[in-house]
Amino acid sequence: MPFLFYKQKLKSREKPKVKTKPKRSKPKIATTLVFLLALGAAVAFAAAGTAAAATEAGTTIFVPTDYATIQDAVDAASPGDTIFVWNGTYFDSDGVKIEKDRITLQGEDANTTTIHGRWSAWAVVSVRGDFVNVSGFTVTGSESSSYFGPAGIYVESSNCLLSDNIVNLNYYGIKLYSSSNCTLENNIVNLNDDYGVFLASSNDCVLENNIANSNDDYGVYLLYSNGCVLEENIANSNDDHGIYLESSNGCVLQNNTANLNQGGYHAGNGIYLYRSSDCMLEGNIANSNYYHGIKLEYSSGCNITNNIVDSNDDCGILLEPTSTNIITENNVSNNYYGIYVFQSTDNEIYHNNFINNKKQAYDHRGFNEWDRGVKIGGNYWSDHGCHGNPSNGTEPYEKIETDAGAVDNYPFEDKDGWETPTPPLPDLAISDDDISFVPKSPWEGEVVRLNATVRNLGTANASSVIMKFFADGMQVDGDLVVVFLGAGEEANVSVDWDTTGAGAGEHKISVKVDPDDEIEESSEMNNEASRTISVVEAETTIEITIDKGTYSPNETMKTEICIKNTGKARDVVFGWWLTVPQLGYSSVLAYTPVTLSGGYDECFESQISVGDWGATGFAGIWAAGLFEPGTGEVVDLDTAVWIYKPSAAVAVATVL
Repeated sequence: MPFLFYKQKLKSREKPKVKTKPKRSKPKIATTLVFLLALGAAVAFAAAGTAAAATEAGTTIFVPTDYATIQDAVDAASPGDTIFVWNGTYFDSDGVKIEKDRITLQGEDANTTTIHGRWSAWAVVSVRGDFVNVSGFTVTGSESSSYFGPAGIYVESSNCLLSDNIVNLNYYGIKLYSSSNCTLENNIVNLNDDYGVFLASSNDCVLENNIANSNDDYGVYLLYSNGCVLEENIANSNDDHGIYLESSNGCVLQNNTANLNQGGYHAGNGIYLYRSSDCMLEGNIANSNYYHGIKLEYSSGCNITNNIVDSNDDCGILLEPTSTNIITENNVSNNYYGIYVFQSTDNEIYHNNFINNKKQAYDHRGFNEWDRGVKIGGNYWSDHGCHGNPSNGTEPYEKIETDAGAVDNYPFEDKDGWETPTPPLPDLAISDDDISFVPKSPWEGEVVRLNATVRNLGTANASSVIMKFFADGMQVDGDLVVVFLGAGEEANVSVDWDTTGAGAGEHKISVKVDPDDEIEESSEMNNEASRTISVVEAETTIEITIDKGTYSPNETMKTEICIKNTGKARDVVFGWWLTVPQLGYSSVLAYTPVTLSGGYDECFESQISVGDWGATGFAGIWAAGLFEPGTGEVVDLDTAVWIYKPSAAVAVATVL
């Protein structure tokens, strides 16, 4: 029974042949990309017939799907539930009353979801439960009488959140009474008949990023409300004060805007503190108001710093009877009076810019400090020439209108002359995206080039910049040094990492720039970055295939053997044999040592002419394997089963 073998090395791996054998029982290592689409904690809203959706936090009730009115939904809700209200206008002459704790009332869109009180509701939405959230509504149409202040939203509770609402055309817009630790954020509270936002006896509340414009009285009013924070609110064009604090101590007003507020006598201030002490006013803008930009009356111990007060009709900053305030680093310009101090003592007024006010300053009957001595100095006055920042005392500013001998003994030559120029410094920066690998997904044992780009974002050059690479916290090689890195320049640094011993899986590659802070920088917060690299398990495989499963005389059997080594170079023994169990035939065609280079991937083809091998069919098995030298341990093994079918139609093949 002659078998003729003709072997030919292929140039590269050709199109795979048909595999005609059972699945291999041994495991094969492969890299599989799996896309997982996680859809969790989501509610699918149907157009109709949506039932209440249960969640861990409670139940979501839909209006008008589950209940026709918002009040019916509130009455049915339990603590922890959410009431979701679809677009539409919901009229309720009695208003929506929430008197349970931990209820969330959520509108679909504040621009299209309206609760309207028909001008009859004392409060269009009233909250008397703790930890209640109301967001996403237009709230309008409260009654217009002044009895106890009707409101669009009324809160008498604690730890509530009002956010992303439009509250207009009510008596009061939003009113909090005896409510602590509440937060109002991103609300628009305009065009109300009295106050826009009113807090009474409500301590430790936060008002952030609200707009309270064009209300008929104050934009924002705090009464007996201590420890509140007002940040980044806008209170413009109201018919009285923009922001008014009365008997509210220890509050922080930061980065608010209060412009163009109008009124008559004693009205129309941008920011007004009355009997409100120990407050911080920082970074606010109070321009073009009818009366004063910032006014403190009977309010002591406040810090007014870094505010802009410009083009107010009377005073930029007014202090009347008040004491021990610190007024510093404000820009006071184009007002009638820049700063007016009336019957006030022990205030410190220094490091302010007085620019083009009709009357720069007034100090009546007070003993206030307009400078802090020769080292710290006084203020900058646009109508005064002097030399030095600060000047040395020989060129005092004596134009303060006063009957108390007020004078700035050490004025500044330059605007903001007290600011110390920042010296030019480098800023060495690296981000996660500045780290790359070649190859991106190495096999075990492969050497990877780790690349990093460091940038100098500063204004000065840097020399001898040390960089360190780490793999899972262990330094790779030694320190690398960038000899010179100019301002605005970047440098690319690389190091080789041998993955031998690292193991397959994900590894954290970190890069640190100037790790010991030897270089003074303008920022030390961007000197380290990291990225994850995946090391793929190395494998050495062999695969044998045939072009089809059944052969008859005078046909050609094509056999292909493919060997791949994805890791480092290694020595193996290559074996190739044929068995025909039915005939008791076995033949070893090759068993020879070979060295597989790293990345080896080649295929070999053999062609066999099928002769007349008998009248009885049988099954043959090709086998190819790779073995460890010396021990003979199997590295990988593969088989391909084929059937010989004789010319006679009655031949039967037996398959193992």
